[in-house]
Amino acid sequence: MKIDTPIKTICKTDYILQIENVNHWKENISRQQEYEQHKYTETIFLRFRKDLNVFLNFTLIDYPLMNAYKEPIKVYLNMLKQFYKIKDYSVIIANLKPNGIIPLHYDYGSYFESSHRIHIPIKTNENVLFNCGNVVSNLKTGFVYEIDNVGSLHGVENKSNEDRYHIIFDIWD
Repeated sequence: MKIDTPIKTICKTDYILQIENVNHWKENISRQQEYEQHKYTETIFLRFRKDLNVFLNFTLIDYPLMNAYKEPIKVYLNMLKQFYKIKDYSVIIANLKPNGIIPLHYDYGSYFESSHRIHIPIKTNENVLFNCGNVVSNLKTGFVYEIDNVGSLHGVENKSNEDRYHIIFDIWD
């Protein structure tokens, strides 16, 4: 869904999800293998499309690791309900590896066009730059952001030697 700015700050949050086990990053590597722009990322799938390539008539499923993160996700959903009428959602945790880049791109298809893309940084630093539209920003831990991933070119560069973790929700209202 189109928003009025490429990056919109939704609210503050004091709650920061912790990764339960670093091996969770290795459970499913399909996103990195399927999409060139995600080759420098790792993903913990929680609730997402059953088939990564389907952007029309998609089916959302809970992945096995959803059980490990169910309570923290409930905390975030309750917070997001203050700003969105949530009919359904997907959620992943994404890591942009040190010195990694996600090149500028648009997301397309009804999956993206009908949802709100929410980023919640849970581990980052000042050398991670998020480019969306003509806005370059350092998305800070402790804040919740909506990005225009459909109408704006967007990408990220991690110019540090540290991992960058974001929870990413797609919300349908």
